[in-house]
Parts: sequence; C-alpha cells; structure tokens
Amino acid sequence: MNQKGLTLLELIVVWIIVTIAVMLLLPRIITWSQNYRLRKATRDIASVLRTVQAEAVSNNAEYRVCLDTGAGSYVIHRSSEGKWVQEGGLHALPPGIRIKEITL
Repeated sequence: MNQKGLTLLELIVVWIIVTIAVMLLLPRIITWSQNYRLRKATRDIASVLRTVQAEAVSNNAEYRVCLDTGAGSYVIHRSSEGKWVQEGGLHALPPGIRIKEITL
C-alpha cells in the first residue's frame, strides 16, 4: 500500500511541536525587537547631533539642539547676529525615546 499524505495524528503532533517552539521563542523575539527599536532611536539621535555638528563646522556658526522633555521633541537653533534663530520646524523624538532629565 502506497501512502501519500499525513495522518491526523501526525499533523497534530507537528502542530504541538511548532506551538511549543513559538511559545519558547516569543519572549526572546519581543526582547530583541525592543532592543532593536531602542538602538535605532539612539542612532537617529546621534545622527542628528553629528549632522548639526557638521553644519556648525561648515558654516562656522554656533548651533544648538534644544530638547523638550515634556513634549518629546527637539528643535535646532543657529546663532545669527547674536540671536538664536530656529532652523526647520519642531522634530519629534524617535518612537520609544523619552528623555527624563537633562544634566550638564
């Protein structure tokens, strides 16, 4: 007798094995995902700071990045004739980033 296919019992056993594997791996996947998002957001903030630094050097001007901890945003200012002028608009911090405190 030539059998082509699977029995119901074989399908149930495979389904149980897959379910157990997913349940064991799910916490690691969630942790990895959270760490990945945090690292990406950190790289985004560092990139903004490096870009502002490059602009300051190339334009021979003072720049600053002002962080609003309450709103979760930042704005870039450039020194012009003794005054701080806003460059661009308000930028939101990357998702998952909240700044609790700024110390100098």
